[in-house]
Amino acid sequence: MVPALGVVIALLVLSFYPAQLDKHPMFHNVGCRHVDKIADAAFARKALRKFLSFDKWREKDRNIFRISKSSCQGDNSEFRYKGVIAGWRCSRNYTLLDMKVIHPGLTDAILARTEMKSVRPAHKVGLWPLAEDIVSIHKASDLVGRGMYRRAVEKGNSPKWVEKNLETIEVIERKIYNNHNFWENLKLAFTFPKRVKP
Repeated sequence: MVPALGVVIALLVLSFYPAQLDKHPMFHNVGCRHVDKIADAAFARKALRKFLSFDKWREKDRNIFRISKSSCQGDNSEFRYKGVIAGWRCSRNYTLLDMKVIHPGLTDAILARTEMKSVRPAHKVGLWPLAEDIVSIHKASDLVGRGMYRRAVEKGNSPKWVEKNLETIEVIERKIYNNHNFWENLKLAFTFPKRVKP
Protein backbone atom coordinates (compact mmCIF):
# COMPACT_ATOMS: atom_id res chain seq x y z
CA MET A 1 0.00 0.00 0.00
CA VAL A 2 2.82 2.43 0.81
CA PRO A 3 4.37 2.40 -2.71
CA ALA A 4 0.91 2.73 -4.28
CA LEU A 5 0.08 5.66 -2.00
CA GLY A 6 3.44 7.25 -2.88
CA VAL A 7 2.65 6.99 -6.60
CA VAL A 8 -0.82 8.51 -6.08
CA ILE A 9 0.63 11.44 -4.12
CA ALA A 10 3.38 11.97 -6.74
CA LEU A 11 0.82 12.02 -9.59
CA LEU A 12 -1.39 14.39 -7.62
CA VAL A 13 1.50 16.80 -7.02
CA LEU A 14 2.59 16.62 -10.67
CA SER A 15 -0.93 17.53 -11.76
CA PHE A 16 -0.78 20.92 -10.01
CA TYR A 17 0.16 24.03 -11.95
CA PRO A 18 0.15 27.80 -11.26
CA ALA A 19 -3.12 29.73 -11.43
CA GLN A 20 -1.57 31.99 -14.06
CA LEU A 21 -1.56 29.20 -16.66
CA ASP A 22 -4.65 28.10 -18.56
CA LYS A 23 -3.38 24.50 -18.73
CA HIS A 24 -0.57 22.29 -17.44
CA PRO A 25 2.93 23.49 -18.47
CA MET A 26 3.66 20.07 -20.00
CA PHE A 27 1.70 21.35 -23.01
CA HIS A 28 3.61 23.56 -25.46
CA ASN A 29 0.87 26.12 -26.19
CA VAL A 30 0.22 27.28 -22.63
CA GLY A 31 -1.54 30.60 -22.21
CA CYS A 32 -0.44 32.89 -19.38
CA ARG A 33 -2.21 35.72 -17.55
CA HIS A 34 -1.50 37.87 -14.50
CA VAL A 35 -3.01 36.83 -11.18
CA ASP A 36 -2.53 39.40 -8.39
CA LYS A 37 -0.07 41.17 -10.72
CA ILE A 38 2.12 38.05 -10.88
CA ALA A 39 2.84 36.24 -14.14
CA ASP A 40 4.16 32.73 -14.50
CA ALA A 41 7.63 32.09 -15.90
CA ALA A 42 6.16 30.46 -19.04
CA PHE A 43 7.29 33.38 -21.22
CA ALA A 44 10.83 33.14 -19.87
CA ARG A 45 10.89 29.35 -20.32
CA LYS A 46 9.91 29.70 -23.97
CA ALA A 47 12.44 32.50 -24.46
CA LEU A 48 15.16 30.38 -22.87
CA ARG A 49 14.64 27.72 -25.50
CA LYS A 50 15.55 30.34 -28.08
CA PHE A 51 18.43 31.94 -26.18
CA LEU A 52 19.90 28.98 -24.38
CA SER A 53 21.34 26.03 -26.15
CA PHE A 54 24.38 24.11 -25.07
CA ASP A 55 25.95 24.62 -28.49
CA LYS A 56 25.77 28.40 -28.11
CA TRP A 57 27.30 28.27 -24.66
CA ARG A 58 29.99 25.82 -25.69
CA GLU A 59 31.02 27.91 -28.70
CA LYS A 60 30.73 31.38 -27.19
CA ASP A 61 31.93 30.75 -23.67
CA ARG A 62 34.49 27.98 -23.96
CA ASN A 63 36.89 30.10 -21.89
CA ILE A 64 34.47 30.23 -18.94
CA PHE A 65 34.12 26.45 -18.89
CA ARG A 66 37.91 26.14 -19.02
CA ILE A 67 38.29 28.52 -16.06
CA SER A 68 35.59 26.70 -14.08
CA LYS A 69 37.35 23.39 -14.68
CA SER A 70 40.77 24.75 -13.69
CA SER A 71 39.28 26.32 -10.53
CA CYS A 72 37.87 22.94 -9.49
CA GLN A 73 41.34 21.45 -9.96
CA GLY A 74 42.90 24.02 -7.62
CA ASP A 75 44.24 26.35 -10.31
CA ASN A 76 43.71 29.96 -9.22
CA SER A 77 43.06 31.35 -12.69
CA GLU A 78 41.49 34.76 -12.31
CA PHE A 79 38.25 35.22 -14.20
CA ARG A 80 37.72 38.59 -15.85
CA TYR A 81 34.45 39.75 -17.33
CA LYS A 82 34.53 41.24 -20.82
CA GLY A 83 32.45 44.16 -19.58
CA VAL A 84 29.55 45.29 -17.45
CA ILE A 85 26.02 46.16 -18.55
CA ALA A 86 22.61 46.85 -17.06
CA GLY A 87 20.45 43.96 -18.21
CA TRP A 88 16.67 44.15 -18.08
CA ARG A 89 15.74 40.98 -19.98
CA CYS A 90 16.20 38.03 -17.65
CA SER A 91 16.17 35.41 -20.40
CA ARG A 92 18.87 37.22 -22.39
CA ASN A 93 21.02 37.74 -19.29
CA TYR A 94 21.47 33.97 -18.96
CA THR A 95 23.40 33.96 -22.23
CA LEU A 96 25.83 36.69 -21.17
CA LEU A 97 28.15 34.42 -19.22
CA ASP A 98 31.17 36.54 -20.05
CA MET A 99 29.57 39.84 -18.93
CA LYS A 100 28.83 41.24 -15.48
CA VAL A 101 25.11 42.04 -15.57
CA ILE A 102 23.64 44.55 -13.12
CA HIS A 103 20.00 43.55 -13.03
CA PRO A 104 17.60 46.09 -11.50
CA GLY A 105 15.92 43.45 -9.41
CA LEU A 106 17.05 41.28 -6.55
CA THR A 107 20.26 40.08 -8.17
CA ASP A 108 22.40 43.11 -7.35
CA ALA A 109 23.19 43.31 -3.64
CA ILE A 110 22.97 47.11 -3.42
CA LEU A 111 19.77 47.38 -5.44
CA ALA A 112 18.26 44.52 -3.43
CA ARG A 113 18.61 46.66 -0.31
CA THR A 114 17.25 49.81 -1.91
CA GLU A 115 13.87 51.18 -0.91
CA MET A 116 11.74 51.45 -4.03
CA LYS A 117 8.05 51.10 -4.78
CA SER A 118 7.05 48.06 -6.82
CA VAL A 119 4.81 48.41 -9.84
CA ARG A 120 4.09 44.72 -9.32
CA PRO A 121 5.85 42.00 -7.30
CA ALA A 122 9.60 41.95 -8.01
CA HIS A 123 9.25 44.73 -10.62
CA LYS A 124 10.71 48.02 -9.43
CA VAL A 125 11.20 50.18 -12.51
CA GLY A 126 12.61 52.95 -10.31
CA LEU A 127 15.73 50.81 -9.90
CA TRP A 128 16.53 50.91 -13.62
CA PRO A 129 18.35 54.28 -13.60
CA LEU A 130 20.19 53.24 -10.42
CA ALA A 131 21.42 50.11 -12.21
CA GLU A 132 22.79 52.35 -14.97
CA ASP A 133 24.56 54.43 -12.28
CA ILE A 134 26.21 51.31 -10.88
CA VAL A 135 27.33 50.31 -14.39
CA SER A 136 28.89 53.78 -14.85
CA ILE A 137 30.79 53.43 -11.56
CA HIS A 138 32.08 49.99 -12.60
CA LYS A 139 33.22 51.27 -16.00
CA ALA A 140 34.97 54.32 -14.53
CA SER A 141 36.78 52.31 -11.84
CA ASP A 142 40.34 51.06 -12.34
CA LEU A 143 39.70 48.31 -9.82
CA VAL A 144 36.32 46.66 -9.32
CA GLY A 145 36.15 45.69 -5.67
CA ARG A 146 36.32 47.16 -2.21
CA GLY A 147 36.61 50.95 -2.11
CA MET A 148 35.20 51.35 -5.63
CA TYR A 149 32.20 53.40 -4.50
CA ARG A 150 34.24 55.60 -2.13
CA ARG A 151 36.73 56.37 -4.92
CA ALA A 152 33.83 57.28 -7.19
CA VAL A 153 32.49 59.69 -4.55
CA GLU A 154 35.92 61.22 -3.92
CA LYS A 155 36.50 61.75 -7.66
CA GLY A 156 33.03 63.25 -8.08
CA ASN A 157 32.02 60.40 -10.42
CA SER A 158 29.05 59.19 -8.39
CA PRO A 159 25.39 60.20 -8.29
CA LYS A 160 24.00 61.85 -5.14
CA TRP A 161 22.23 58.69 -3.96
CA VAL A 162 25.55 56.81 -3.75
CA GLU A 163 27.19 59.64 -1.81
CA LYS A 164 24.21 59.86 0.56
CA ASN A 165 24.25 56.08 1.24
CA LEU A 166 28.01 55.50 1.13
CA GLU A 167 28.28 54.07 4.66
CA THR A 168 25.61 51.44 3.92
CA ILE A 169 27.03 50.69 0.47
CA GLU A 170 30.49 50.08 1.94
CA VAL A 171 29.12 47.46 4.36
CA ILE A 172 27.37 45.74 1.44
CA GLU A 173 30.56 46.07 -0.60
CA ARG A 174 32.55 44.20 2.08
CA LYS A 175 30.00 41.40 1.88
CA ILE A 176 30.10 41.30 -1.94
CA TYR A 177 33.90 41.40 -2.28
CA ASN A 178 34.64 39.06 0.58
CA ASN A 179 38.23 38.49 1.78
CA HIS A 180 37.35 35.15 3.44
CA ASN A 181 38.68 36.42 6.75
CA PHE A 182 36.97 34.50 9.55
CA TRP A 183 36.85 37.35 12.09
CA GLU A 184 35.70 39.91 9.55
CA ASN A 185 33.01 37.54 8.29
CA LEU A 186 31.85 36.90 11.84
CA LYS A 187 31.47 40.64 12.34
CA LEU A 188 29.76 41.04 8.95
CA ALA A 189 27.32 38.24 9.81
CA PHE A 190 26.01 40.39 12.64
CA THR A 191 26.18 43.67 10.73
CA PHE A 192 22.87 44.64 9.20
CA PRO A 193 23.23 47.60 6.83
CA LYS A 194 20.46 50.19 6.65
CA ARG A 195 18.22 50.31 3.62
CA VAL A 196 19.57 52.38 0.73
CA LYS A 197 17.36 55.42 0.20
CA PRO A 198 17.81 57.07 -3.20
